[in-house]
Amino acid sequence: MLQMGRPCAVRFILSWPIILLNIFLIMSALPVPSLSHGMGFILPKSYAAPGATTKYDLHVWAADGNVTSFEVIVPAGFQVTKLALPEDCRCLTDENGRITSLAYSVYIPKDMHITIEDFIEAVNPGKPGVYTWTLVLTYSDGRIEKRTQEVWISEVSSEMRRENLAPAIANVAAGVIAAVVGGIILNIVRYRSKAKRNEQELGRADMPEQSYVQFVMLA
Repeated sequence: MLQMGRPCAVRFILSWPIILLNIFLIMSALPVPSLSHGMGFILPKSYAAPGATTKYDLHVWAADGNVTSFEVIVPAGFQVTKLALPEDCRCLTDENGRITSLAYSVYIPKDMHITIEDFIEAVNPGKPGVYTWTLVLTYSDGRIEKRTQEVWISEVSSEMRRENLAPAIANVAAGVIAAVVGGIILNIVRYRSKAKRNEQELGRADMPEQSYVQFVMLA
């Protein structure tokens, strides 16, 4: 009788290639929390929903020389409410008191970078869309470089969350089914191989007795 060896199936399901495959499938199906593009300088720490308060990290790379200062230009619609380094900031505001620019004097050697966690806390624009941030770098030799980055402001509804979760559940289910089927196939192959080995061993064990019977008959 064919028996499914549970230990073998369990070992197959828990084997590291299957685990890594399932992790990859889950991660590929889940939404990305940061809605900024590429390796940007201003990065939201969560979904940047319209009208929501979001914390942003700042990453400044000195790729082309020694940086002596930088300035972050805040797009229209963002209301900065909190700064990580308020005492060091040279802030510019408009006629309504909204912060439009944050400038800092800092020395960053070439090929080095700085990261400021929770650089700002801001109320996002109420209208969904793409907003462009600008980073202005001043180098020790007087050069000025401008970098721009687009940040998406998008509403994430409960329906979208369910839609993003559905592919992850489907991928996990597919991984589990593949693991179970693979475990069954491995057990069938293992059973047949063991049965064949048993038949060969029984055949070898019968050979001396058959030879002895033939010898007695000839005698």
